[in-house]
Amino acid sequence: MINKFKFSLAVLAVAAGLLAPISALAAAQLSYTTTLQPTGPSMTLGDYYGTLTLRVASDGIVQGWYKPQYGDFTPVQGSLQNGSYWLQIGNQGSFQINATEQKDGTLKGTATNLGFSRGDYPPTFSFVAKLTPN
Repeated sequence: MINKFKFSLAVLAVAAGLLAPISALAAAQLSYTTTLQPTGPSMTLGDYYGTLTLRVASDGIVQGWYKPQYGDFTPVQGSLQNGSYWLQIGNQGSFQINATEQKDGTLKGTATNLGFSRGDYPPTFSFVAKLTPN
């Protein structure tokens, strides 16, 4: 009887050890409204609006979706380290965002369209993502 009890405790300890890493990778979901404002070579006038949904894992890995106001959902991947986000939007990562998290949760930074170039320079944008309640 004591051996069965010890065995049961050992099984529970191993199970708890296996589940701990899974819970450590649990991700919080964050939603934003976004504005991209052209700052460099661009063929368009005006701002671009969209929504951004991110899941940030405890190890800093970021995954999610971006949806432009007039367009389809596009995958997002990247990382978060010390309040700084590095994101790639699109299947080939053609849009790169570097942003810093502000005290109110807003992300502010720059975006570069690496998938399109006008002349020698890719179009650049200021990037603002305002946190929205889930």
